[in-house]
Amino acid sequence: MVLVIPPACGSSYLPADLMRTVVVPVVKDRTGDLGDRTNYRPITLATIIAKLNTQLDQYVT
Repeated sequence: MVLVIPPACGSSYLPADLMRTVVVPVVKDRTGDLGDRTNYRPITLATIIAKLNTQLDQYVT
């Protein structure tokens, strides 16, 4: 991280692999119909660096 974060802060760029997220469907109501797609909510799994970058962008801009 020490090698990635300082250059990224200077150039406002992070490699795509570090900013990758995965969206996972999670069941809202287990007693409901599992075949109904409205019974799911999306959860985004992101890398720690992506989360830090998002938080830091709020303070910088």
